[in-house]
Amino acid sequence: MIRNGRPVLDRFEVGQVHGLTPAQATRQRPWAEPGHPAPVNQPGGRKGALWDAAQVRAHVAGEPIPPLPDEDAPDDLLDADEVGERAGIATKTVLRYIPLGTIIPAPDTTIHGQPHWRRQTIEEWLPNRPGPGAGGGRPNANGLSDTELMERAVKFHEEAVRQGRTLGIRELGRLLEVSPMKATKIRASLLSSTDAAAPNADDPAPEPDAETVESAGSRSTSAGPAQGSTPHG
Repeated sequence: MIRNGRPVLDRFEVGQVHGLTPAQATRQRPWAEPGHPAPVNQPGGRKGALWDAAQVRAHVAGEPIPPLPDEDAPDDLLDADEVGERAGIATKTVLRYIPLGTIIPAPDTTIHGQPHWRRQTIEEWLPNRPGPGAGGGRPNANGLSDTELMERAVKFHEEAVRQGRTLGIRELGRLLEVSPMKATKIRASLLSSTDAAAPNADDPAPEPDAETVESAGSRSTSAGPAQGSTPHG
């Protein structure tokens, strides 16, 4: 969770605060040092951890680490993991629903490539979301809601993966009895959530590949020291 008005840093920016290049930060992993501030989110997957900028800078300067606010605020930002916890659904399911635009609210902002929702957005949505068996959204021409379509699509997708093949748009549309346009949106949602899934939630800093490190190095050289993301709210 990103507390209201608190800028955050990704691992490359944390490395910059420590005076390291992206490649050096990847090797040395300063965020894993004893006493280093913990991430403010639940890190994992390709996007990884985010740290409170003020806490990291205080740690590097040898100053007392400022505590995060204790009280919840309407403009606190929740990530997909936290939305999933509150809704009782998996993170992958949250990510699959985003492109459909009808089952969960659209993210209020994207920070370091990760969708986030204001606490108030989710708290207003939760009491009104369909319960188990109620479906979600307006029924489609085949009588199924978007939630039911996605649940079936997930099963077809997983079966295709087990068979070692790709589930194409035409086949998906035929199985779900939807138009090619609808099948395209559902398939895009399936693939995007698979790419963003977190393979190891215990690792706060997944190792980027060489291309990612080189690209980030070029950005940091041209952009200068990182200042963190712009405060919100």
